[in-house]
Amino acid sequence: MPMLVMLLCVVLGAVYLHLTVAGRKNYAIGGNEEAARFSGVRVGPVKLLVYAISGLTAGIAGMVSLGRYATISTNTASGYELMVIAAAVVGGASLMGGRGSAIGALLGTLVIAIIGNGIYTLHMDEEYRSIIVGTAILVAAALDSRITQRLRGERSG
Repeated sequence: MPMLVMLLCVVLGAVYLHLTVAGRKNYAIGGNEEAARFSGVRVGPVKLLVYAISGLTAGIAGMVSLGRYATISTNTASGYELMVIAAAVVGGASLMGGRGSAIGALLGTLVIAIIGNGIYTLHMDEEYRSIIVGTAILVAAALDSRITQRLRGERSG
């Protein structure tokens, strides 16, 4: 059941981001908030909606966790922040904002999970997972920065 809930969230997220005006406004604000404001996007309400959706998805994750473990705590997913950032960046989200997709985040999550499973299968220490994931973030961020520089150069030139 958790897999079905995740897939439903991914599909709804992809539809929201790519097929709705509000989703396109999210990308505009993420790319350059000031430019979006000058383009007529009401930034405040859009940000409020994004935070509300974030809270909703956190609540869904809490309910899925409760259903799976039959208990819940406020620090259940503590320490997963690095994994979430890594999954988003590996999945194509830009650390500078304005790029990314729900399906890319899912694929990034699968890559990070495969790395974790590989470390477990090879009987390596768990500390190596953080090192490998951190390295993946650095490589993805460097590639993102390089791609962004090239795109800016092509647009201006």
